[in-house]
Amino acid sequence: MSEAPAKINTSEWQFDYTYLHADYLRILLAAGRALGAFDTTKTSIQACVIGLGGASANTYLRYSTKNVNVTAVEIDASMVEVAKKFFGFIEDERQHSVVDDGVDFLRECVRKG
Repeated sequence: MSEAPAKINTSEWQFDYTYLHADYLRILLAAGRALGAFDTTKTSIQACVIGLGGASANTYLRYSTKNVNVTAVEIDASMVEVAKKFFGFIEDERQHSVVDDGVDFLRECVRKG
C-alpha cells in the first residue's frame, strides 16, 4: 500500500476555470442562459453571487464570458481569503467580493435602485 504524501500544497494546483465541476452550478447557470440573463449582445452584464464558497460560479463566469461582471457577496471574510489562497479567486475589473450579509446587500441594492 502506498503512503499519502506528508504535505500537499493545494495553493499550487492549477484549475480549469471554464469547467463547472458541480451539477447544481451547471443547472443554475444554464437556467440563467436560457432566461437570457447572459445576453452576449449586451456590452456589460452585472451578476451577483450570494455566498462565495470556493468561487466556482463567479470564476466560471469571469473566464467563460466577455461581458459579465460578477460581485460575490460573502458574509465571512475568512471565506474570501480561503477562495483566494486555495481556489485561485482574484479580484479585478470583472469580479470582486463584498463582505456582507447577502440579504442586507440585496436590500441595499433595491433601495438604491
